[in-house]
Amino acid sequence: MNAFLRTLFILLLTLHYSTQAQTVFAPPASEWYNDMDGYGVFHSYYAGDTTIEGISCRKVAQKALMTEHWQSLGFQVYDHLTEVVYNTADTVFVYNTLLHRFTPLYIFNVSAGDTVTLAITQLETAYYSTAVTGGDSTYSYIVDSVALVNYGGNMLKTVYTHPVTPAMSSDNYLLIHPGTTGVYAEQIGNLDGGLMPVCRFNCVATADDRVKEIGAVRCYTDPAISWHRQSVCDLSAVGVNSLAATTLQVFPDPASDVLHITGGTSLADAAVYLVDMRGVKYLVQKQLANNEIDINVSTFAEGVYLLHIVQGDEMVNRRVVVGR
Repeated sequence: MNAFLRTLFILLLTLHYSTQAQTVFAPPASEWYNDMDGYGVFHSYYAGDTTIEGISCRKVAQKALMTEHWQSLGFQVYDHLTEVVYNTADTVFVYNTLLHRFTPLYIFNVSAGDTVTLAITQLETAYYSTAVTGGDSTYSYIVDSVALVNYGGNMLKTVYTHPVTPAMSSDNYLLIHPGTTGVYAEQIGNLDGGLMPVCRFNCVATADDRVKEIGAVRCYTDPAISWHRQSVCDLSAVGVNSLAATTLQVFPDPASDVLHITGGTSLADAAVYLVDMRGVKYLVQKQLANNEIDINVSTFAEGVYLLHIVQGDEMVNRRVVVGR
């Protein structure tokens, strides 16, 4: 009986994992908030679809949101490049404009003790005057362990790593890949830093106030996952002047007829969508009064949706429930 129960448990775990395993990285309405070295938060989010080399891909915009304190002192932080990604069952790829092809970003078919070596990407050359050259042997890290971890009720494969000490060469001593910072997970990506590689050591621009290290993920949301590491996700409490940092109130929850949205900034000209659990996006007819939006949800099927608000080049999501 014990052997039977053990076999049954393993089978159920395998079936559960197969339904939860990564199917799409950066799906429609996905977004990340990361700490930004005391300067604010770094907001990354799905920014549309595209096709490169016949491959259907998704764009990820990356915006730095400064706190008002640092803005008042004249400090700036660069937005990062919009990246283009796609994934297979076990690997996330990024379009590498330095090498003019897709290269791996996160690899999940690994085991403890494996050494993973990845290519340089375009981010480093976007902001630094020193030309950095490299190929598919730039970043190396060792896998410590692999585990299934619960993120907001979703069991996701998670890889724990430590870096291989880089050699002092122009190819690899300047830069650290996200996989080397400690841990990355399916669908979410790197948990301890930004999604893409950043400069860490002898970069020309290390003294520039615009180059700030992107820290740990505060929260991640997509149509299937809502995971918060910190209760304050978008730093609205510390004065980031941005739609993404606005304290939006969305009620009632669940909503049966009208969903009411109010915010501390103008919501005029905002495009509002509801995104269902399949990732299908519906443009919502709305009534707007000052900083308030009312949405008629009476015709929507019951279930969980993401409220997707776009204003200019900014985007925020809120998880909502439609019920009767």
